[in-house]
Parts: sequence; C-alpha cells; structure tokens
Amino acid sequence: MKTEMVDHVKDDRRRAKRRVRFAKAHDAEITRVIDGLVGVPGYINFRMDYNTCLDLSYSGDLEVLKAAFHAFRTLGYEPGSRPDDPKATGFTCFFTNPAHPELKWWFSFASTTCKKVKVGTEMKQVDVYETQCVQDLTEVELIPGYDGEADVGVIEHEG
Repeated sequence: MKTEMVDHVKDDRRRAKRRVRFAKAHDAEITRVIDGLVGVPGYINFRMDYNTCLDLSYSGDLEVLKAAFHAFRTLGYEPGSRPDDPKATGFTCFFTNPAHPELKWWFSFASTTCKKVKVGTEMKQVDVYETQCVQDLTEVELIPGYDGEADVGVIEHEG
C-alpha cells in the first residue's frame, strides 16, 4: 500500500513537471491567447490538464459564444466543430492553430439563457419506490444486565 502511494506521488510529480516544461516552452503563445480572450464577456475558467491541452470554460449567452469564436479566429485558431443543434444547452470543441500544432485549446461553453419550458403533458404510469428495512431496528433487545448507562468495558460474546 505504501509503495503504491509513493508511486502515485512520483507519477503526479512527473506529470506536473511535464506541464511546467510545456507551459514554459509555450508561454508566449499561451499568454497571447489568454490576452486575446480577456475582452470576451462572460465567466471564464482556465486550466491546464494534459501535456498539450489547455481548457477554457465559458458560460453566457449567444453573444459570449460569438465573441469567443471571434477572438480565437482572430488569433489564428479554428474550431474542430461548430454548434449544430439549435436546442443545445452547451457546446464543446478543440481550437487548433496550424502555426502551433502542439497546442490545443479545449473549449467548453454553457448557455446561461436556458430555462425549463413546458412543451406538453404526458401521462404515464411510473413505479414508486421507497427504502424499507426487513427488520424493525426499533425493536432492538437490550443486552442482559444493561441498565441504560454507557459501559466502557468489553462485552464478551458466548460462542
């Protein structure tokens, strides 16, 4: 068990060192992209997950999504896909730039304009469940000789 934990910590340190090396090697481009996205409204969350992937999460309305796409494209990055479901509540894709093929930006967008809307009525029979115990725990028998006071001694079982 101890050896597994030590190995796990060593693996985490190796991954962290790779991320630091990657971030240092691509610092100028990462900074350029982050600076280019500063003007995009909405909530942004940035983190570096894997060796060559940086995660950006946005939430907002359609204007935020358009602004983020515009900023990425202005910086020379193209999306791997585009939103194609008009009823979608979110969208994800990779943005890549041929000038920096080793650098990928994972883009995740969640709409803040979605709401629950009644679109009809449906009647269907649904099973109802509840948790029931086979034994009634309120009928616990007291240990012979137990007077209700806490006993700090050891209870010996016959067997």
